[in-house]
Amino acid sequence: MTRQELLVAAARCWARAGEWELAAERYAEAQAWSLAGRSWAQAGEWERAAQAFDRGNQPRLAGRAWHRAGKNLRPRSARSARMAWSALGDSDPEAALALDRDVAAALERMDPAQAAEVAARRGRPDLAARYWQTAIAAADPSQAARLRQAWRRAAPWNDTLPRGLGPTSEPPPAWPSVDVAELTLDEVDRHEVPGMAYGNAALAWAPDGARLSAALRGGGVAVGAVTGGHLAVEVVSTPAGARAVAFHPQGKPLLVGMEGGAIGRVSSGGVDDIATLRMPGYVWSLNFSPDGRRLAVGSWIYPGALLRVWAWEAGSPGARVTEQSHPTGDCWPCVTWSPDGRILAWSPGKLLAPNPLTLLGPAGQREVPAAHSDEIINSLAFSPDGRWLTTASDDNTAVLRDGGTGQPAAPPLRF
Repeated sequence: MTRQELLVAAARCWARAGEWELAAERYAEAQAWSLAGRSWAQAGEWERAAQAFDRGNQPRLAGRAWHRAGKNLRPRSARSARMAWSALGDSDPEAALALDRDVAAALERMDPAQAAEVAARRGRPDLAARYWQTAIAAADPSQAARLRQAWRRAAPWNDTLPRGLGPTSEPPPAWPSVDVAELTLDEVDRHEVPGMAYGNAALAWAPDGARLSAALRGGGVAVGAVTGGHLAVEVVSTPAGARAVAFHPQGKPLLVGMEGGAIGRVSSGGVDDIATLRMPGYVWSLNFSPDGRRLAVGSWIYPGALLRVWAWEAGSPGARVTEQSHPTGDCWPCVTWSPDGRILAWSPGKLLAPNPLTLLGPAGQREVPAAHSDEIINSLAFSPDGRWLTTASDDNTAVLRDGGTGQPAAPPLRF
């Protein structure tokens, strides 16, 4: 391993232990400035976070960090914000918006149609929906049609546009809620569980919606059952730290993947090891196909990543169907199936390197070039109709893709 790789590995260990300042220092030594900035932010060291983001050429994140540090008008952050907006081809109002302390107040000063477009580009579909509805309701029929087209262009995955909305129709409430503070729950059950894991498969719902499970990094699986509006949680111990959980589409079994590479069947009495499924490294993703006839497992085998797919028959694993490996790097492999089960998408999640996306399907294997920056892809999700595939990365972007080809369908959404 190179010195930079050792420093990054050490930083990740400190981060997992919650020692964010030590993690940030190691990332900074490795010149992994974006990761250093995030670690400083976790530690509440906003000025140091801003400096790291500036060095990592992350002007938007730097501007936000300077703002949190109480130095919103620092010349460098203002210049960085202007550069970020000009790189996107935006005009002066958007540049002013980037520097405004109150985004909502800045939008209120704009024409509703312009405010909607700006909010959409800023990754705020809630505000975009509100302003587009206002603009459409006040427009004549020809203008309303143009605004509806703009709405669809800006967010083709957005179902907030009311079908058949005319210029005098009353627009329905937008989703998500414009004011989340208005949300109320009759009852909230709070259950403290130790050391939850993270990743694309650390939390799972059973198909009936009455049970859920969470992987506990320190060892164990939290299994919750919802009855009569109440949540009861049982913690089942595991021989090693749990990383991924998956319910079978018919509800049983519940499987858990662990750090030692073991995969087990969870019951109230404990975890039964399934020797056939044992992986090298540790398990990062567990995914049953929608019909329940195949099981895909992604494993971190440092260096590199491994994908294996087994047939699943009569409640047990059958023959191994396929295997793929990625031989290098510090990888967090995530895996997901399309809703019809015809396509399996996976990415090795290689740290600090562009991450390709691989689609396995009836037409064979398709490699899709990286669409994010040099950060790992850490989650994948198909839309319910399979038309879209989204990938999310540690570079604070999500990419909307064609569900069949994996090709990006829109510029990255930045958060």
